[in-house]
This record gives sequence, C-alpha cells and structure tokens, in this order.
Amino acid sequence: MDFNPIIFSIPLFFFLIGIELMIDQYRKTGLYRLNDSITNLNAGSTQQVFKIVVALGFYEFFYHNFAFFILNGLSGVFCFFLF
Repeated sequence: MDFNPIIFSIPLFFFLIGIELMIDQYRKTGLYRLNDSITNLNAGSTQQVFKIVVALGFYEFFYHNFAFFILNGLSGVFCFFLF
C-alpha cells in the first residue's frame, strides 16, 4: 500500500481549524464559518473511505474471478516472507 500523507494530515487539519476558530473569536471578525470547515472535512474523509472500499471491492472481484490459484493456510504467510 502506498504512503498517503492525507491520512496522516487529518489531525493537523483539526488542530488548525481550532486555531482559526480561536483567532476569529479573539478578533471578533465573524468571518470564520464552522459549518464550511466541517463540510470540507466530511468530504475529504468520505473520499478516503470510498477509495478504500472501492479498492477492496476490486480486489475481491478480481480475486474470486481471475485468480490462477488459491493459497490456503500458512502458504500465504510463507509466500509473503519468500517475496
């Protein structure tokens, strides 16, 4: 599986949103809209979950329909370490 920096940056996004909110409340500008931030985070999280579900679905489909052979028991673990 490839390294995906977006997954690791989500806690940073929450932290930065909190800082934005505190700065806006301190300055009393009223420019910060929490609902927009929550919507953007939901869209990003949904995209990541959907990508994982689709990838697993394709794997499952190709495994059941196009597999040349099936590894049973410890043979899969052996092949993993052999590789």
